[in-house]
Amino acid sequence: MLACRLRAADIMAAAARAVFVLFLLLGSAGAASAEPEEGCESKPFEPSQASRPTGIGADAGLGSAIGFAGLTVTRVFLDCFRIELGGGFGYSGWQLSLMPKIAVDMAHGKHYLVIGAGVSVAFPTRTEAFGTTATGHPVWLNVDGLGYEVRNQDGFSFAAAIGVTRGLGGGTVCRYVECSAPDDMGDVAGVWSFQTRIQFAYWF
Repeated sequence: MLACRLRAADIMAAAARAVFVLFLLLGSAGAASAEPEEGCESKPFEPSQASRPTGIGADAGLGSAIGFAGLTVTRVFLDCFRIELGGGFGYSGWQLSLMPKIAVDMAHGKHYLVIGAGVSVAFPTRTEAFGTTATGHPVWLNVDGLGYEVRNQDGFSFAAAIGVTRGLGGGTVCRYVECSAPDDMGDVAGVWSFQTRIQFAYWF
């Protein structure tokens, strides 16, 4: 019976592969319009970006730092460095996240290569769709291993990221899409899966 059950990690892996293909297409478009430039440390912000260091975003994902859907606030502190705070609802419940990021300007403040790593903590709740999927307060390590962001001159941006998430501890989590027995729950520590998300944001 268990061999026929669908694992949540399998769904996330399939979605991650689909987003990776999207990534390749977006990256190719960005590279075509980019000109060779020096590294981010020696290059100042473009005027339009310096005046827009704060971003508010609406995110959707699978296994991501904000779960299935949520809101984020990002602040640029240094050239190439930003910090993102987020909150949303995911498979293990409501969650809050903190993620420092490196953003490399690839084309005059329009195209960015973005990577980041941070932690999120979940506050489990029971839902009609999945039942009880977690207990305690699971803590997750979230890695956006490859991200792409494109902005326009009006401050709007679209971003996509793909990476992995790994449980650090703090509770238990269901190993399947739906839990029907106590044996379906296990320690969150060591649980990992692919994760992906997209974001629409406004910078000001």
